[in-house]
Amino acid sequence: MFCPQCGQQNDNQARFCSRCGGKLPEASVAPGVNEHNPYGVSPATAIAQDLPPAQETEHFGYAGFWERFAAHFIDNLITTVVAMAISLVMGFAVGVAMGLGGAGEAASMVGGVLGFVIGLIVPWLYYAKLESGPQQATLGKRWLGLAVQRPDGESLSFARASGRYFGKLLSAALLLVGFLMQPFTQRKQALHDLMADAIVVRRREGSNGAVIAIAVVVIGFVLVAVVGILAAIAIPAYSEYRNKAVTHAALNEMRSAAQAIEAYYQQHQSVPQTLAEAGFVSAHGKDFQITVNPENGILEVIFTQRALQDKKLEYVPSQSDKGVVTWQCEASGYEDGKLPQGCISLAEADARRDAAAEKAAQEEEAAQRAAEAAQAAEEASAVAAE
Repeated sequence: MFCPQCGQQNDNQARFCSRCGGKLPEASVAPGVNEHNPYGVSPATAIAQDLPPAQETEHFGYAGFWERFAAHFIDNLITTVVAMAISLVMGFAVGVAMGLGGAGEAASMVGGVLGFVIGLIVPWLYYAKLESGPQQATLGKRWLGLAVQRPDGESLSFARASGRYFGKLLSAALLLVGFLMQPFTQRKQALHDLMADAIVVRRREGSNGAVIAIAVVVIGFVLVAVVGILAAIAIPAYSEYRNKAVTHAALNEMRSAAQAIEAYYQQHQSVPQTLAEAGFVSAHGKDFQITVNPENGILEVIFTQRALQDKKLEYVPSQSDKGVVTWQCEASGYEDGKLPQGCISLAEADARRDAAAEKAAQEEEAAQRAAEAAQAAEEASAVAAE
């Protein structure tokens, strides 16, 4: 008997093609064979052999390699999108919360661990829960008319479906041999199918090649586009908030360092050579470093993160005539409108200093002229008195 789908010659008593797994035309059934299950026996034969009759299974052959590959491709896209969305939301929340709390280095580590755990849990629950459910199939398999079941047609338990999922790791670890062996086994089983005693069958009759190709291409392009859009929006947003969190932490530490310098100056009447000498230690050594200029007391932040390396923050002290010290944050490398709160641009600070210097020069010149005028008047009075 020849297969109407692929042309493979099969035994006249076979029900399914040995190459593609497609259903063969009806043929006469040998005595003692259960016509509904080619792998079972008839009730009469079962009684004669003291064996329980096999349960009937309703399917249209075993799923082929490319059918399963297409379903797996669709399922992987789904789980990737879901895992990335959850990871971005939770990572963003953890990163911002811990970054604002001054734990930027720990936030990066926690975010990485969180993403790894989510990447393991999401696909495991997706495959195990759906394949052990009433539909016996993930969304990808369901769309392509496939199902995962026991050889007797029963659904997999959650534990067995979990074992089958983690068995894929072994199939992949063996240089993909566990997957590539699937077309050559009697019931089209991959290594993880054999480990879980499961089969993947067709729920619909006929070839699904065109449907599979269209479904994979359309869904693949749509989901890739969605992932790209989400990544294009979420990644820059997270990076921007991460940079803001590090900058905010740097400002807080500069204020604390300024207080330490003031206390040191009041006690020693000089600026410390280092912040450690003033008793200050930074808690963000990985994100940035703070240094002090011993000549003028100016604090400078040096960012170690690549995204902030072109940014510069300075905390500049000034002392009034009454001895009151005030500090001004000066920033450079930031776009207009995105300066850290409480900071002015370096250009504006230079302009203010130039204006103050010019004003001081004018006041000094006016005072000098007044002194010269007073001296001239005094000399005139002296001449008149003579």
